[in-house]
Amino acid sequence: MMITVVSGLPCSGSSLVMNMLRAGGMAVLADQREDASDTMFDRTLDWSKFEYLSRFPETIDRAIGKAVKLYSMYLYNLPTERTYRVLYINRDLQEIADAGQAVAEEGSEGDFLRLTQKAYLLGAHRKRVKSWMNSRGDIETLNLNFADIVSDPYLQSLKIRNFLDRELDIESMSEIIRPQVKFEQEEAVSQQAAIPA
Repeated sequence: MMITVVSGLPCSGSSLVMNMLRAGGMAVLADQREDASDTMFDRTLDWSKFEYLSRFPETIDRAIGKAVKLYSMYLYNLPTERTYRVLYINRDLQEIADAGQAVAEEGSEGDFLRLTQKAYLLGAHRKRVKSWMNSRGDIETLNLNFADIVSDPYLQSLKIRNFLDRELDIESMSEIIRPQVKFEQEEAVSQQAAIPA
């Protein structure tokens, strides 16, 4: 059975793509949240059990037939003897670094958020993990660009559907972009307002 993995660096847009897949009718493996709803945009759709993969690789079998989000540093823990299709989200490295810095300043913690302060480290990691994925015969990868997803969600949704070879509602996937764009616009306005004149 196929396992769909949505990956990339933190703040690259992996949560957005997870929401697109869910809106399109695909089941996702994610933590249950008390404030979450099947009809609303969930900003994370994280799966906390990824940390067990190195010790209990069979944990990934919960994602068979579903989509699961794994930051790219954890792709190395994917066990063999499965078949994976990875949607890898690329985003401008400086944008990622800036977004990671903003999140870190809000009090969040995590190794990857600290890494986001140095764009060149992110670039080196991204290059290594892509090379590693290409060396794995059980991993197929579709590279997507965050900017393209936001600017032309219909075309990118179509690419995703064709790559995964499954029935997905392209219109619904495209519509989920709007809350994300609105959120980012509000964040940009907020940051500008905080800058002294």
